Amino acid sequence: SVVFVAPPSDSAAAINRQLARGRHVVLTPGLYALPVPLRVATRGQVLLGLGFATLTPMRGLPAVELLAAGVRMAGVLVQAGPLRSRALVVVGDGSPSSSGTADAPILLHDCFVRVYAERTAPQPAVATTMLWVRADHVVVDHAWLWRADHDSTAHFTDGENPVQHALEVD
Repeated sequence: SVVFVAPPSDSAAAINRQLARGRHVVLTPGLYALPVPLRVATRGQVLLGLGFATLTPMRGLPAVELLAAGVRMAGVLVQAGPLRSRALVVVGDGSPSSSGTADAPILLHDCFVRVYAERTAPQPAVATTMLWVRADHVVVDHAWLWRADHDSTAHFTDGENPVQHALEVD
């Protein structure tokens, strides 16, 4: 099969093994606590979330790295974790081999990236940048980059849910 369907009970390592085999990955609804990034690095590969598949980096790393021409990510919600991530989603690594091309751009559709934690959470959510684009030929369509200004009870102050950049492009 060329498509792997991953439930939230699958580990990041198990999902990355499927991605490394070149399979497209569909994430089913639920919460994915990721100790390492999901690495989408095969030309034309797809990472598709259904029903607000929510990816949270737990160790201060990105949740997702998009690293090849023609890769696509859609339908995912990425939220900051308890340790500061330099970026929550990284597109490219600054090298030409990780960029899109004119005939195979890197595509992000319907992606939600947020820095948010309830006041009752044991630790705040923190990130430096939500979406860091370090590649050429990247199309971002319908992205919602949100630093939470409220939780279920009240508005946050400026110091809560800190983030420096919603979008950073190198």
